[in-house]
Amino acid sequence: MRSLALSSTVLLASLLAAPRADAQHLLSTLSGDGLGDRMQFGGNVEWDGETAAIRQVETQLGGNQRNHVRMYERDGVALVFTELLEDPTLPYSIGFGASMAIQADELVVSAPGTLPGFPGQLYVYRRFVGGWGVDQIVYSNGAGLYGSRFGSTVKLEGDVLMAAAPFADVTPCSGSEGTVVVHERQPGGWAEAQRLTLPGPGSSRFFGMGLDVHL
Repeated sequence: MRSLALSSTVLLASLLAAPRADAQHLLSTLSGDGLGDRMQFGGNVEWDGETAAIRQVETQLGGNQRNHVRMYERDGVALVFTELLEDPTLPYSIGFGASMAIQADELVVSAPGTLPGFPGQLYVYRRFVGGWGVDQIVYSNGAGLYGSRFGSTVKLEGDVLMAAAPFADVTPCSGSEGTVVVHERQPGGWAEAQRLTLPGPGSSRFFGMGLDVHL
């Protein structure tokens, strides 16, 4: 049934994004060739001018979903597929690739619907000689983050990693006030440094649903 055909096309233009001295423009049309009628390709795209991470969602019979991230590298004026990142913790992770961030050889992929209870977690990938591999898993530790959908939005800049938990109960029975968890890079990996909230109990709902950072 063609109504189930969720394959789509992603159009990338790096007119401003790619920091290249020759100002060469990249225009690539990427399609999920061979992904099938039950695939959604391009629901989330992260692009740093050289590397692209594109979310791929497979809807299985019965309505269950499996999520993957397709990796591409720039080759002249084209993007070349290099690797498929599969959800490392199936069937306990839902929403793998809901938000992503790339910085040089580091890629953060969120899974805000991790089971049980949707606490959420982040997968930090490192680009090694043989490809991308999980270097660290950042968990949504602490009071109020159970069911918070930690990682609904992630941003990475320098030595700061921010992850939104918009359904977090900042105060008991607050009803999803939301918080943003700020992590700092330490010798042993990413560690929580601060939580951002709006002042006053019950003063917000779903704080952190949108997120950006520039240092």
